[in-house]
Amino acid sequence: MALLFLSLMICGTSPGWASGLDDLRAAREKSWEALGREVLGKGGNYDEAIALFTKAIESGEFSRDDLKEAYYLRGFDWFWKRDYDKAIADYTKAIEIDPKYPIAYNKLAWLMATCPDGRYRDGN
Repeated sequence: MALLFLSLMICGTSPGWASGLDDLRAAREKSWEALGREVLGKGGNYDEAIALFTKAIESGEFSRDDLKEAYYLRGFDWFWKRDYDKAIADYTKAIEIDPKYPIAYNKLAWLMATCPDGRYRDGN
């Protein structure tokens, strides 16, 4: 019995057995790490964070609050990668999940008001 418990503990913490919430936590860390590098002028790499957010979203294991946050944060990473279509889509999805999610409205409005790509800029 102890051997079974030990094997479950080891497997339960391995990346192959990670839950959606584990992926969300790891994605947050990668996202903040990438943003920190961006701020320091070292070029952030958002690909790993985006992949983890996507995996977490696809897990289907989230509460409504976790799901809206995952979409919002992935949108933030898409924004920094300058993939504005995907950023807008993720901010919009976060708002669909929770129509009273002010931070997603704020980021979407900020993107549309200040986007360096004129195709996405619309102050109204």
